[in-house]
Amino acid sequence: MNYNKLPNISYQLSVIQLFSYSAIFLTVLFFALPLKAQVTIGDQTPPHAFSLLELTTAKLKGGLRMPQVTTAQRDTISVSTNTAAQGLAVYNTDTGCVDFWDLTEWVSICNDKPNIAFTNSSGNPADPTTTPFPAAGDSIGAFIPHDNPECTATNPPYTVSVKIGGAYTRVTTTNALNGAFTIVMDTNSSADSRYAIIGVMDKCMKQEQDFIFVQNGIR
Repeated sequence: MNYNKLPNISYQLSVIQLFSYSAIFLTVLFFALPLKAQVTIGDQTPPHAFSLLELTTAKLKGGLRMPQVTTAQRDTISVSTNTAAQGLAVYNTDTGCVDFWDLTEWVSICNDKPNIAFTNSSGNPADPTTTPFPAAGDSIGAFIPHDNPECTATNPPYTVSVKIGGAYTRVTTTNALNGAFTIVMDTNSSADSRYAIIGVMDKCMKQEQDFIFVQNGIR
């Protein structure tokens, strides 16, 4: 037998072992290194350094569609006890705005100046702040903010508070569905006029508007 022609079995085994060890080492090294998980969806262009995810529309025009929920559905999302939910965003179909969770409440990004107007019991526009409140003290109202509240599922849809004049002014919600409220001011025994500032906040939009009610003094 010619032993010189026998295959070098130990050498072959060493090569296989070396390959296996190298593969294991490279695999461990791959998972040990920090991964740069940046993705571009759309055109085959690399994302910017500051982006984790980029949606490009150079070829196909479109937009990002967020979860569509009503205010009532939004309020059922379990976020209040989870700090990781900060910044969670949804599209509110009741208000037509994007809402995000700020760890304490849902906030609308529709931050334009609120348009809270009063209507009377007949549904006609009215501005009771232009008429001085009776000096003798009485209740006036009920005032109805907006014609159609956005948050009809939130009762009342508005938060009404006395911001200035709380010592002699009170507000009472008279209709939880449309947010109507009545203002009561105590008798003004002074000869000077005084005023109260009533803040009306839309619970859907998280926007507030102030109204000044003037009460004449006794002449």
